[in-house]
Amino acid sequence: MRWFWTHYMGTTLWDHPEASPLRANDLSGIAPTWLMVCEYDPLLDEGLAYAERLREAGVSVQLIHQQGMIHGFFRMGAVIDRTSTVYDQCAAALRRALH
Repeated sequence: MRWFWTHYMGTTLWDHPEASPLRANDLSGIAPTWLMVCEYDPLLDEGLAYAERLREAGVSVQLIHQQGMIHGFFRMGAVIDRTSTVYDQCAAALRRALH
C-alpha cells in the first residue's frame, strides 16, 4: 500500500484529510453518502470505518458491500456482469441526491 500511496500523493502527509477523509477530525456536515466497498479490497476496512465515522457524525450513509468483488471492479464492466447493476445503483443514488 505504501507504493500505491506514494504514486497517489507523493510526499504528502499520510494522515491529511483531503487525501483520506477518514482521517478528518470532524465529518459532520458531509453530504449524504453512497459508499461501495468490496470483499476482496485491501481498503475494505478503511471503507467500513469511514461509513461508521460518517454515521457517528450524523451523516446519512448508504453502504453497498460487494461480496466476491475486488478493488477496481467498477471499471471492469466489459468482463464483470455485476458491474452494470452497480452502475444502475450508483446512478439511482445520484438522481435521488440531485432531486
